[in-house]
Amino acid sequence: MRQTIVPFLALAVVLGGGAHAQTNSAARLAAFAKLPDWTGIWEMGRAGPGQVFQPPKGGKLTGGPGRDLNLPYKPAWEARYEARQKEYAALPDTLTPPDPTITVCSWGFPRMELGPANFEITVTPEETMIVFDPSEIRHIYTDGRPHPTNLTPSPQGHSIGHWEGQTLVADTVGLDPTLWLTASGAQLSPKADITERWSMQDQDHISDQITIVDPIAFTKPLTFTRKFRRVKDTKHQIMQNCFENDREQMKNGYIETIYSDPNQGSSQ
Repeated sequence: MRQTIVPFLALAVVLGGGAHAQTNSAARLAAFAKLPDWTGIWEMGRAGPGQVFQPPKGGKLTGGPGRDLNLPYKPAWEARYEARQKEYAALPDTLTPPDPTITVCSWGFPRMELGPANFEITVTPEETMIVFDPSEIRHIYTDGRPHPTNLTPSPQGHSIGHWEGQTLVADTVGLDPTLWLTASGAQLSPKADITERWSMQDQDHISDQITIVDPIAFTKPLTFTRKFRRVKDTKHQIMQNCFENDREQMKNGYIETIYSDPNQGSSQ
């Protein structure tokens, strides 16, 4: 009798497991069906109404990518930024500021959205993954997990989100404060908290409304919107290595340019 029951129970477990797997698969397919299709390569749209930043009045006009971004710095952070600009302006032409996009090969978030780089989006019920060129990946987890209690700062921080209809609402904390927000060296504090609202405008345009709250560096929240358009002439992201043909090295904390012609760059 025992020999008959054991195989029967084993068969019941297998069949039950298969039914459970089918239920999970059906549920996941149903979850997929509710998500928007953001598949493909996206690039920065051309300047136009709503494309440039929508900053509050006041703050500092910064340079480089995002040069129209006004940062509502508190006086101490404004003074630090101004001092850094004077320091960089006094550098000889053989030295340039230590931009992290060169020194550590990372744009970081949200600066990666302020430049010209393309990116690819993959949406699943558990997370939305955004792959930027060159070789930076953001994970926005939508599986219900919270932010970790002890975060190690990183270029992309830690992002969690949820869906409000067809809009992805994301919250990011734990950003590396040594990275730059703009090419002119503006930075955020370790307490910066960034909220995003990703939404599709039409079949070929998507936007990300970004709000930065920084109780240490800012006097008020900063909100702006970036708009992107779908790249139609390719279906594959071409990734680059930012260290290819690297001809620079660090000198006293700055980037030193190595000229092939010894007479080049010797004016100062």
